Amino acid sequence: MSEQDIERFLSEQNKRVEDLYQPVLLNHWMVATTGEQEWSDKHEQSLSEYWPHFSDRESFQKVTRFRKIDSLPLMQRRQLDDLHDKMIKNQFEEGTRQQILSLEKKISHVFTTFQPQVNGSRVSNNELLDILRYDLDHERRKQAWFASKEVGKRIEKDLLQLIRKRNEVARNLGFETFYHMSFATQELDLEQTFAMFETIKKSSDQAFRMIKDEIDEERAKVLKIKKDDLRPWHYVDPFFQEAPSIEHVDFDSFYKDQDLEQVVSQTFQAMELPIDDILKRSDLYPRKNKNPFGFCTDMDRRGDIRVLLNLDQSMYWVTALLHEFGHAVYFKFIDSRLPFLLRFHSHTLTTEASALFFGRMTKMAEWYERFLGIDREMCERTGRNMEKCYSGKWSYRQDGCLPLAFLKNHCMKTRIKILMLCGGSSSRRFSIWPPQRIQVLLIGRQKCIFRWRLFTTKITF
Repeated sequence: MSEQDIERFLSEQNKRVEDLYQPVLLNHWMVATTGEQEWSDKHEQSLSEYWPHFSDRESFQKVTRFRKIDSLPLMQRRQLDDLHDKMIKNQFEEGTRQQILSLEKKISHVFTTFQPQVNGSRVSNNELLDILRYDLDHERRKQAWFASKEVGKRIEKDLLQLIRKRNEVARNLGFETFYHMSFATQELDLEQTFAMFETIKKSSDQAFRMIKDEIDEERAKVLKIKKDDLRPWHYVDPFFQEAPSIEHVDFDSFYKDQDLEQVVSQTFQAMELPIDDILKRSDLYPRKNKNPFGFCTDMDRRGDIRVLLNLDQSMYWVTALLHEFGHAVYFKFIDSRLPFLLRFHSHTLTTEASALFFGRMTKMAEWYERFLGIDREMCERTGRNMEKCYSGKWSYRQDGCLPLAFLKNHCMKTRIKILMLCGGSSSRRFSIWPPQRIQVLLIGRQKCIFRWRLFTTKITF
């Protein structure tokens, strides 16, 4: 088989996948923004046309055969790897696929449209979060916390059925479970990943317990109860994923009366990453029957990038705003000359690294001073508060580069190689204005070079 034959095959695959992909993303966006059953049905139909393409046994056999050729150019090999990982998990009967798609549609529709009840009244996800952030009534807090879990009862039966179906498919394909298959087709080693998380846990346990004890003391004082009487609904986050304010600094107050679209635009523009075009296409504010959470999507891999959020003037949602636009700028600067299959993030880890980098700015006092106009004295106090709230939770190394170090040491199977060039700085935390230069080379479905220098960022793909 010649290189030209493989190129023709890949060209046909790219064209067909692109044609099938775009209706999936459009219908998904419409489901998320309207909650209408019509769009949910269309989304299921588009998926029922998209995934069978990867179940074609003849194409899968060709991909398997081509991948055995040692002399393949890197661009061809990467496309074949991508096709292989999509195809291997779709080698099963069409009837089973339709059952799985139907269950996924039902579950997704419930998540998009479900509204829990507190005291007999329907409330939004944002209203639940407000109760946990501000309400001092113990019974109301308890009701809100349990209400945040109500959706689980609605999907329990379908979810368990979906799990059984997925595991059945995975076992028939030679995997232990769907979970194991998902790791394998995302180029992740299950044991290596869990070992990494165990290392993170052990390194952060002591700091976390210390900070958690301070948080407990503060929450008990605010709610006027004994520390031993604290329960999950006494914290500000229903899953204890965000630390509450301590030392009586209300982080949410910094966002009141701020033009948050302007704030996020100026933040990214300061790094020469314009996002105003993406802002115009996005759906940022809550309303009935809209997906209550947030995500970023590249609709056509040709520049139609959109963000969905349920933004309010809180630290929680501003963090999400920066996080999702971290995904957006990653998508925006992917090389448009790449074939469609590769015109996507090189790996989930790389786009999440970008999103987390930008989302972390709400934990940086310097960002508050520069983009929210908070005075320096308050910023310095905020910085000390941030350090208490988040150093234990995230266990950053003193150079602030723990996520990159873990990628370097643990993620080679994802074809991610990281080069860090640092110098000239003794700063305790990695800042958005670092005097050092960090270059991160990510090699995956595409080649990316990230450069940070004195808050002027160039991202070249």
